[in-house]
Parts: sequence; C-alpha cells; structure tokens
Amino acid sequence: MINYWIISVQLNEGKASLFVQQDRDELFLSANVRLAGLNKVAHIESEEMAEAFLAGCKPKLNKRYSNGYVAEIVECRGSDSRQLREQILQDSAIIRARLQAGNFIANHKVDAAVD
Repeated sequence: MINYWIISVQLNEGKASLFVQQDRDELFLSANVRLAGLNKVAHIESEEMAEAFLAGCKPKLNKRYSNGYVAEIVECRGSDSRQLREQILQDSAIIRARLQAGNFIANHKVDAAVD
C-alpha cells in the first residue's frame, strides 16, 4: 500500500458546472490550482507538502469563492502500482515547483521536473 494526500473542497454555494461533483463529494484541488473531479485530483506525496500547497492556494480560493468554502487535507491509501507512483511523482513535482516559485495562479504554468 502507498499513502498520499489530497485536498477535498466543499463550496458553500455551488456553481452549476460543479454541481454533480459537489453533490457526490467529489470536488478536489488539482495540482494546477483548479477545482477538479477524481480524474484530476492532485496526489501529493506528503501531508506537509499538502498543507503548504493549501496555504499557498488559500488567497486565490478566497478570492474565487468569496461565498465560502471548506478545504481539508485527506490521507488516502492505494495499491502500490506504477501508475499511482507516477501520478504522485508528477503532481508533487508540479506542486513543489509552485511552492518554490510562489505561483498559485491556475493559468500560469510552472517548470516541474520529476526527480
């Protein structure tokens, strides 16, 4: 088994485009600072990195969702597969680059080299 962390988001006032995901409690933060479903959720290698990423994203989330939201870090466990390990490495590399650059703007890409 392999552990990773995700950031779950609940909006106080849902957007029509996110209704189904919100209704199913499947709304998460992606590595590109967007709300996403299960297919784009950021798989983060450590709780500390998830906390730092959420802290960096909060000003943007506060601006976007001024009516309120709740974001929480959730620990997940999955089968230790190549695909899951690669997803964690890829998402964590993007998040690490965002943290180093202080870039939490969704449409501004970062140079994320996977170690």
